[in-house]
Amino acid sequence: MTTQPSLQPPGPVTVQAGDGQLTLRWSASPSPQAVAYRIYRRSPDGTWPAQAMEGTTHLEYADLEVQNGVVYAYRIATVDAQGAMSMAQEASGMAVAAPSLSAASEGLGSIAKRTAILAGVLVLVAGGLGGFVYGKSSGEKAGETSGETAGDKAGYKKGAAEVQAQYAKGASGYKTIYDAGYSAGSKSGKAVGKAEGKAEGEKKGQEVGFEEGKDSGKKAGQVQGEKDAYALALGGYATWDSGLPYLVNVKATDQPDMPYGINNRHAMQSGYDYYLCSSGKDGVCRSKKAVK
Repeated sequence: MTTQPSLQPPGPVTVQAGDGQLTLRWSASPSPQAVAYRIYRRSPDGTWPAQAMEGTTHLEYADLEVQNGVVYAYRIATVDAQGAMSMAQEASGMAVAAPSLSAASEGLGSIAKRTAILAGVLVLVAGGLGGFVYGKSSGEKAGETSGETAGDKAGYKKGAAEVQAQYAKGASGYKTIYDAGYSAGSKSGKAVGKAEGKAEGEKKGQEVGFEEGKDSGKKAGQVQGEKDAYALALGGYATWDSGLPYLVNVKATDQPDMPYGINNRHAMQSGYDYYLCSSGKDGVCRSKKAVK
């Protein structure tokens, strides 16, 4: 039987800072059952939310809802088709503002002042021309960077929306697979449980029935044995007359616990003599007339 390997988290997460955005990148999970990733961002109160901020099948995500100068912490989780997750280690970063044109202008002004002091009017003109060239170059570069950043933001937003839509489609498929598996597993589990319960119940019933039967038989046998012993010892005790004296003779028995039992008995009536004789019933004779 092949054992399914445990779900592994994605590789190390890196955070690249930008102006008003943080870009997360990670390597794929080595687990073959991994189907997507979920991004979690720590809340301002320091806790981790139960709901992921985003889901994706890619290895990169841009968070555009951040403020410059604020540190944000993230975790990326691997997700399989059943919804199980394996969380990666925490990574954090802080967005920073891009250099402004005003800073470049201030630097240019300082250069112009130093140039004016050292070289006079002609140098001022040259410095102004150089400043114009430098400012134009800086402005073009800043504009290019700003445009690229805006394009990146728009592209990331569009890409994130597409990924989210694709993940939503996949989520319904995962749910169908999960529901089908749950239904089949539940049906199989109930059948196995019913069979095992029936077998266990029959076994327990046999044990209880045997014990109860044994106790009942033991009690019945004991009662019957006592009755037989009394009957053997007293020679039919149920027919004795408790108001008369009896003359009895005994004989040996084959019962080890009761070596002798009553062989016969004769009720003795008041006023008569009783004696042993060969002609009487069971060797006992009675006088013909009552003794006064």
